Amino acid sequence: MPGSTLIRGQQIEMAKVACLRLLSELRQQDLDFASMEKIIREDVSFSYKLLRYVNSALFHVRSDIQTIDHALVVLGEQSIRHWAALGRSSGAG
Repeated sequence: MPGSTLIRGQQIEMAKVACLRLLSELRQQDLDFASMEKIIREDVSFSYKLLRYVNSALFHVRSDIQTIDHALVVLGEQSIRHWAALGRSSGAG
């Protein structure tokens, strides 16, 4: 089935696999921004949600942030973890 992965006899949607990869990365003591960027960039939903979040009024940025790398730098570790926690609690990436 396209867009899914087989794990122990069960198919898991690619979005869920990406979410699991992101959560695994977030468990690290020090975030690897390059790995985070790759995981987020590979999932359109994560990319959209991150850019929407970082460009929200919450962060008071003067110009639109258009790249995942720039968004991660602007947010920093603590806000990235907060963003991911919001995604987990809402059932989204």
